[in-house]
Amino acid sequence: MQKRVSDITTLKIRTTNPNDISQSDQPFFNQRLDQTRDNIQIPQSIQEILFPNFQLRSLTSVIALLLTLNYICQYIYYKVSGYKYFGCVLYELGAFYAADVIYEYEFYRYITGTLYFGSIYNAIIFVITFTMEAYTLEYMLGKFVICIYLNAGIYGLIFSALIYKNSITTGNCGIIFTILVLYGSNLIKKYHEMENAKAIIGLYCILLILNFLTILETQNTNIGIVIGGIINGFGISIFIHFRHINEKTKKVTFILLFVIFSVEIMLFGLLQNIDVDKIFKINLFC
Repeated sequence: MQKRVSDITTLKIRTTNPNDISQSDQPFFNQRLDQTRDNIQIPQSIQEILFPNFQLRSLTSVIALLLTLNYICQYIYYKVSGYKYFGCVLYELGAFYAADVIYEYEFYRYITGTLYFGSIYNAIIFVITFTMEAYTLEYMLGKFVICIYLNAGIYGLIFSALIYKNSITTGNCGIIFTILVLYGSNLIKKYHEMENAKAIIGLYCILLILNFLTILETQNTNIGIVIGGIINGFGISIFIHFRHINEKTKKVTFILLFVIFSVEIMLFGLLQNIDVDKIFKINLFC
């Protein structure tokens, strides 16, 4: 977020003879001075580049803190529980598992499945990316952004379940890739207005690569979650940036948003009717 110089005082113009500027012109020059002040910018600090729109008292700070504490508790429980595999802890705490959702009707796993991390690398990269980009999204969209996050996680879990039917899955990558798409679309829109634009874009690309690496590193994260998160973020970003251009684009963006959520509902229904290995039991390896 760019800071603007705000300590320029109003210019006082004195007239001493008929050839000087008249007092009636004073408001015009004061207005021009205000415009000049608004256009003067000072370089961004490192904090403003890394954490734009940072607000300690914000929903983003609360979410980042709670998820960090959640992973710490999750890891401690893994160490004291005696489970051989980390996935067993995830399952017990409510990670997404298609067989239980379909046959046991444990729909709460759509929500709890978004709260956990598959590894310490997954947790670190998520929290770093989230705190670097989510403050801007909260500034743009307000507290409603929490609904976007939840829907992104659910969208990712549905796609994951359709591709990997017997996988214990966490949906946080669906959330983070929605955030990456929304934040990236905002960077494209504001590119020519930003100071240090190349540095910010470079940092964004690094975060994008690091988050794709979580797919390779974490067994409980897969490409299905990423696809769901990207589709969700793509639809919402188009809605945000194009709905105010004119009536035609407004209608198109609403139609696109409706299609995206309709597809989500249809995939949800499809998931409830697919065949999964009901014989496959978690307790066989936990």
